[in-house]
Amino acid sequence: MLFKTVYGPELQCIYDFLLIHGSYTKDALYRHFVPIKEGRLGTQANMDDAMAFLLTVGIIRKDEVGKYQALSGNNGFRLLALQHMREIQLGKREGVGHLDSWYMRLVEDFFVKPDRKVGFDLHQRFNALGPPETLSVEKVNAWKRVLEFMGIGCRLFGGFICLYSLELIMELLKAWGEKEGPLQGFLEDGVNSYLPWQTEKGDIASALWMPLSELEQKGLVKLERRQDLPYRAYGGERQIKWIRKEGILQ
Repeated sequence: MLFKTVYGPELQCIYDFLLIHGSYTKDALYRHFVPIKEGRLGTQANMDDAMAFLLTVGIIRKDEVGKYQALSGNNGFRLLALQHMREIQLGKREGVGHLDSWYMRLVEDFFVKPDRKVGFDLHQRFNALGPPETLSVEKVNAWKRVLEFMGIGCRLFGGFICLYSLELIMELLKAWGEKEGPLQGFLEDGVNSYLPWQTEKGDIASALWMPLSELEQKGLVKLERRQDLPYRAYGGERQIKWIRKEGILQ
């Protein structure tokens, strides 16, 4: 179940610990992560929520003897988690609860498809989309915290700005196996496995276009028209068809 009261950093902390140190029982993880108060373990609810989140995403698993293990990935915690969350949204990976597929669907349907940058009163507006269960303020606040940690946007005055971080897009570019190629290929074969990116009109949403443009200004990517190529063009009037990594991204 993804709509848990989690924050983000603890998810990576638990995952990285298991990845480095191997299998652990839940009691052993409690002893490592839960603070001791007056000689006794403190509340375990936050730890349980984090473990439930990681199990649902599918980047840790519980073996037949009750020990937890981390699944390794080539591109680190963030991209592995986002890839699995995206697969749950698209029905390529089974979730646990009725709302799990909505975790990334809310990013796509509310922000990316209509190319909306900022949203407020999100629990009310999200519930108007018709999820199978009511999304409380607490659940939406946890959703915002985790997505901010993942680099999908930022919390702002109780609302949320959907704007993919430069660091996240740089990770996606590094994970993409080509030094250069059609922008359509990078979007469909690279970005789409991790994040929604396409507006209802078929162009790149601002959430992705703005960091791509900033990376271009920093000299880390080159975006070209190349009108003679048989690929789809993006970027509105710029009609970009080709992307090339530059500098540290090569």
